[in-house]
Amino acid sequence: MGTAALTMNTDLGLSGAAFGFATGIYSAGYIALQIPSNLALHRFGPRRWLTLLMMCWGVIATCNGFVQGEGSLITARILLGAAESGFLPGMLLYLTFWFAPSRRGMISVLASLPLYGIIGTPLSAITDSPAQAHWLTDEERSAVQDAVGTAPPPPVGPASG
Repeated sequence: MGTAALTMNTDLGLSGAAFGFATGIYSAGYIALQIPSNLALHRFGPRRWLTLLMMCWGVIATCNGFVQGEGSLITARILLGAAESGFLPGMLLYLTFWFAPSRRGMISVLASLPLYGIIGTPLSAITDSPAQAHWLTDEERSAVQDAVGTAPPPPVGPASG
């Protein structure tokens, strides 16, 4: 969504607040339906349920390309969150059917993937290097550069002479 916002907000006439709401509302469908989705996985079986979820996800993701404004974008985002809600929890549960408790360490790694949305998305906007991080103090910048063994780059701007 962040990359799409570069042109999508103008094309759809979205304000920053509307875009933020549409981005965040995805979580409402995702969070609300994780447990019911896992209950459905037990009832209908992993093959049927996970296949249905992925088919729905594909259709809804495709429909995101046809949104016309704020209302349809919000609807599409809620539905996308709902469709995706059961996949990761369902896969994690499904893996417990096949792996002994002593072999489930990788499952915990997979379970941490949703944290990317919370932690990784803001981090993706961070500068390329500590030298360019305007949000660090000079002392913090030097400490990071010393710790990783990088020298500060030459100053940018007109050469003094």
